[in-house]
Amino acid sequence: MRGPSLRRVSSSLALPRRRRPDAAALAETAAGTLALAGLLTFAAGIALASAERPSFLSPLTRHASTGWLAGPLSGLWPGLTADSATLRWEVTVALLGMVACWALTIACARRMGLAAVLATAIVADVVLLLAPPFSLTDTFNYLHYGRMAPLYGLNPYVHLPLEAASDPAYRLSTWHHLRSPYGPLFTLATEALAPLGLPGAYWALKVAVGLGAASVAGLVALLARRLGRDPATAVALVALNPLVLVYGVQGLHNDVFVLALLLGGVLLALQRRERSAGGVWAVAVGVKLSAGLALPILLAGAAARRGRAAVGVAIGGAAILLAVVVFFGGHLPNDAVQARLVAGLSPANLLGVAIGHGGLDASLRRALEVVLLLGTAGLCAWTWRTRRWASAAAWAAVLLIATLGWVMPWYVLWVLPFAALSASAVPRGAAVVLTVALLAMWAPSAVPALHHLGWHPTHTRTGHLNSVFLHQQLR
Repeated sequence: MRGPSLRRVSSSLALPRRRRPDAAALAETAAGTLALAGLLTFAAGIALASAERPSFLSPLTRHASTGWLAGPLSGLWPGLTADSATLRWEVTVALLGMVACWALTIACARRMGLAAVLATAIVADVVLLLAPPFSLTDTFNYLHYGRMAPLYGLNPYVHLPLEAASDPAYRLSTWHHLRSPYGPLFTLATEALAPLGLPGAYWALKVAVGLGAASVAGLVALLARRLGRDPATAVALVALNPLVLVYGVQGLHNDVFVLALLLGGVLLALQRRERSAGGVWAVAVGVKLSAGLALPILLAGAAARRGRAAVGVAIGGAAILLAVVVFFGGHLPNDAVQARLVAGLSPANLLGVAIGHGGLDASLRRALEVVLLLGTAGLCAWTWRTRRWASAAAWAAVLLIATLGWVMPWYVLWVLPFAALSASAVPRGAAVVLTVALLAMWAPSAVPALHHLGWHPTHTRTGHLNSVFLHQQLR
């Protein structure tokens, strides 16, 4: 019998040829790389502009004694325009550019891989956290409420911030006549920062927000892999969203903590640790009450053993109520007053203008509350039957944003993780549309452009009353 030929032996030992990537794959890789680079470039530009000098981007830096607030990026862009109108349009264009890069990244994320997407998100978070808080002053509202009890013996759910007007955080905050609407666990956490002094607490909060954002991204990746979704695409949708990056992370908002807890509970539930999952979900509600909207949906769909998860929620809820009694005398956050605040371009207010109410008045607010309640109940029932908790939680968050009077751009984070984990592409499409809509409402040039066109949606009797109520809390 003849042995194998030398040619056959050598061919069997040869290494397989590497397949040359086709033109489409190369184009997709190039597009994804450009999109990630574009996101970082625009994010760095906004961070440098915010830190350069006092402007609408970070108005708090106008205080001469707060050099610690501007951060290490201060003074690195001396050629930045000093014209406010020009700066508004330039930042608006930068945000639009970020949205375009974000959409392209989502399309190319599978090709780019999870490591590249996660690294871009982390670098963007770090750059933006080195800049002063973007646009709004919630950072110092958080810190001022947290300093009231340990430094002045004032209960933030009973006393007004005005009663601690001597505190250095007071002049950097805005809600001077609003009792705290923030959850008791979050308030206790900010109270723990009081001994650090205001600059130390400010930078500690920055670190915490950065870790919270990284936790959300990591949990989305883990859950996506577990559920059979592409983790790179899921993380790109959530962690590279421009509104989350600029308004949420740079703005230092506490929503990243809430979403990290909700997603952490989902991971525990999928690991069949339902009681622990329920406890973590209860903690999320203790940080921010709006998390309570997702709670029944997650109980109905994400937990295999719903009874054990409900027990965990009950135990966690009881512990939180005990903390409220011990630390806050049984007083709860002031959500009732905050629910009456109205943003002029919120969907609910625009609906009120469109139907002849002049904006969001009391009767329309009650009707929308009923819509939210019935819609959430319907989504819970659908989830109980289908177990499609991710889609239901995403739609519940969309419904909440559509019915709220006080809508902020970073609220899109309530939708994004659940849309990213959904088996259906429809919630992801809705999340992209919602991002564009919220940017249209909150882009720096949006309101001036509308006024230039002669449209003033708040120049009605209802709008005037809402404005008066808002400024009563700020004065």
